[in-house]
Amino acid sequence: MPRKVLAFFIIAIYIWTFNLAALVEARHGPIFVFSGRGYGHGIGLSQYGAKGFAERKYDHKAILGHYYQSTSLEGRSAKTLRILVASKRRDVFFTGRKNFIVYSEAKRKKYAFLARHKYRISIRGSRYLIQDMSTRKNVGLFAGQLRVLRGGGIKLLSSDDNSTKGNVYRGWLRMVRHKNRIYVVNYVNSEHYLFSVVPREMPWSWPMEALKSQAVAARTYAYNATQKRRSFFDMYATIKSQVYTGLGAEHPRSIKAVKETKGAVVAYQGKAINAFFHSGSGGATENNENVWKGKPIPWLRAVRSPYEGKAAVWPKRKKFSRSYIEKKLGRYSKHRKHGVKGSLRTLKVIKRGVSPRALVVRVVGTRGVSYITGGKLRRLLRLRSSWFFVKRK
Repeated sequence: MPRKVLAFFIIAIYIWTFNLAALVEARHGPIFVFSGRGYGHGIGLSQYGAKGFAERKYDHKAILGHYYQSTSLEGRSAKTLRILVASKRRDVFFTGRKNFIVYSEAKRKKYAFLARHKYRISIRGSRYLIQDMSTRKNVGLFAGQLRVLRGGGIKLLSSDDNSTKGNVYRGWLRMVRHKNRIYVVNYVNSEHYLFSVVPREMPWSWPMEALKSQAVAARTYAYNATQKRRSFFDMYATIKSQVYTGLGAEHPRSIKAVKETKGAVVAYQGKAINAFFHSGSGGATENNENVWKGKPIPWLRAVRSPYEGKAAVWPKRKKFSRSYIEKKLGRYSKHRKHGVKGSLRTLKVIKRGVSPRALVVRVVGTRGVSYITGGKLRRLLRLRSSWFFVKRK
């Protein structure tokens, strides 16, 4: 192909590409590219950081002492925890591995149920109706709250609040009627609870000292929850508290980590702390007051987390169109101070924390300037953390 013809085609393709990009920008606006570090809120124990320290032969006491400054480990007795495993249900299906008991709190009476039969409990007027779905017969109507006891592990056939079905639970289940819906609460020994939580929060294949640090942090978090009793449960079974799915999640290595740290909690001046943890810090944790409003907490100071490796950096950049960000932030008003004034022009981080996570972001629009916190922007755009950098293309 002659050079002049080739040059013509190259120029034509360049012009076509440029015009296409211009059309896309005219319709959706410029593209904003986010890159960053870390995964989670960045407060307290970094799980990937604990893994890195453990791989370098640090024990769990040193790991916890690093992430929770000025603390020590103390012993606490096991407690019975009340874990909300399923909520706002119209009906609940369950069974038992062995013959089991349903106890009526109103009548203070026990009723025998058969192993491996599928039962359904639903609300009928002011009472519960229990049906044996295996025989298609009604068992009866029951007033008040009900307890499902024993059975070699009670199996919840309905989906739990983690959207999984068929979880088997240690301890026993309590069916609570609240606002005309059924809530299922698992009463379980705090140490047995950790058998499920630790492998759900940290891979069981990780170094043992990292698993031990997770066990102690999770135990401390749970212990603290029992000091602030809710009406009929202590903790959620989801990421709102700690992920808990019963027997199916348990693994021998995680159980070993729990048993070898039995009763140990992280304490500051004799009191168990709020042992917050997150997946990865990105290389440094953050002061609590820079992420959540409130006074500085002595054990939640920013510290370096140098051994997180590739996990420290976001695996992919996040790209958003101007129109998408405008939709998420909304229009500025007296009720939406973080909204965009006019059309979005730029986003710029103007204040950072110690780590340095984004604390305040300037939102420049065609009709003026507004501001949004880094944490709020992270939640609206579903970013991995508030340690981000943004460029406009």
